[in-house]
Amino acid sequence: EKAERLRNGLTPIVQPTAAQRLEAKKRYRHQDGLIHIAVAGGSGTGKSSFINAIRGLGNRSSSNDPCIAATGVAETTGIFGRYPDPNPDRPYVWYDIPGAGTLNVPDWQYFNDQGLYTFDRIIVLFDIRFTATDIAILRHCAHFSIPSYIVRSKSTTHIRNIMDELREEDQYEYDSEEGLRNRARNKLIADTNGTVAHNLGRVGLSSQRVYCIDRAILLKCFSGKRPKDTIDEVLLINSMWDKGGASDANRYCFLQFDLPDLTFEICSP
Repeated sequence: EKAERLRNGLTPIVQPTAAQRLEAKKRYRHQDGLIHIAVAGGSGTGKSSFINAIRGLGNRSSSNDPCIAATGVAETTGIFGRYPDPNPDRPYVWYDIPGAGTLNVPDWQYFNDQGLYTFDRIIVLFDIRFTATDIAILRHCAHFSIPSYIVRSKSTTHIRNIMDELREEDQYEYDSEEGLRNRARNKLIADTNGTVAHNLGRVGLSSQRVYCIDRAILLKCFSGKRPKDTIDEVLLINSMWDKGGASDANRYCFLQFDLPDLTFEICSP
């Protein structure tokens, strides 16, 4: 049956045993009362930086601070990072899962080998390419009814690249810098969501919103600042914290949202 599904382009989904589930929870040191969130994605997509920022931490390099996920280092095969939220009022534990590119396993096998079925939420993080492994993870999330979020990292860089391309077109020659940025931002969001929706549809998955974010902006949000150049950071935060109405946030000039010990307003672009 597995071979037939592979011939038809559908990767198999294998149900883990009770013993495998128990072993995975033990390996990841799951604790009752906490929400365990896996951040999966290829090497170099910025998983560690994302985990730091969404906990309100910068990429400070310190061997004496185990709370900070190390950045700028090569991933080690099979080694995951476990990072509790430093705020005791936020019961979240974040996990940096090794990228499939560092492991010699098929895309469809990656989910089970990493024991991702044991997590409460899963974030699929990508930068440039939305890969077959990303799609396989999302198929498994749908099968196991695990809430999943698709996040595109380093979006400020992508917006700048689009702005450079737009400047070469005569019709945008006299656009202001702010107008050009808004145009590039909207294009990035539309193109990214369109591409991902197309690829999900090819394997029978419903479309999901893709949250285009920048680590530095996300960090500002959690530092209580009011960045004016937000992309989808606020929408992602509201979505993950189950705040209603987040999908309509970009219709308003101001979006107010609160997290534990965090209430402020964000000016939308």
